[in-house]
Parts: sequence; structure tokens; C-alpha cells
Amino acid sequence: MKQSKKTMNRDRDILNLWHERPLDQQREMDVMSLYSYIQKNQPELFHSIGGDPYQYLMGLLRSHFRNKS
Repeated sequence: MKQSKKTMNRDRDILNLWHERPLDQQREMDVMSLYSYIQKNQPELFHSIGGDPYQYLMGLLRSHFRNKS
């Protein structure tokens, strides 16, 4: 299924936030802190997610973890 431009932009913005973090804060265990940051500072990134935003983040970021933990 082809992603919409809005979805691609949202995913890009989330990935940018992830990659702006220090390398030692790009692990699976750090997803919750990014989730909390987005909830507080950019909640609009979660508005169009149809399910659980945390699970969405886990799926999106899984291939971007620095250390599997």
C-alpha cells in the first residue's frame, strides 16, 4: 500500500527527531522518552495515527536502533 504524502512527512519528522538524539539515546529502551517528548511538544505528529502511537513508533524506529536491547 502506498503511503500518503502526509504519512511520509510525519514519518520523516519522527525519524528526524530520533536521529537528532545522542547516539546513546537511540536504543529500543529510549523509544518511551521520544514518545513522551512528542506527546508534550509535537502531539500533532500522533493525530493521524490510527492505532497506538507507541506501537507505531516502535515499528517505525525498529530498524534505526543503535543497540538492540
